[in-house]
Amino acid sequence: MKRGLHTLVLTVAIFVLLVGAALAKEFTGKVGSVDAAAGKLSVKKMMILKKNFTAESSALEGIAKGDKVTVTYEKEGDMNKAQKVEKK
Repeated sequence: MKRGLHTLVLTVAIFVLLVGAALAKEFTGKVGSVDAAAGKLSVKKMMILKKNFTAESSALEGIAKGDKVTVTYEKEGDMNKAQKVEKK
């Protein structure tokens, strides 16, 4: 009985990790605009593709217009919520 319970718990934990990883997306490009106080970031890729993000102001510290960044984000409704912004 205990072995079956441990297997079930482990299976659920792995499923949750995989689903979470599948939901997170990445977008790499150049910063078009950033407003850390408002928690807003715009990133362009190849001059034709642009995404806007919302983020915690702390995630945008040190990020400036023109920086190349990779944004890890999730869709929340019609918004792109940045979880991490990494300067390249």
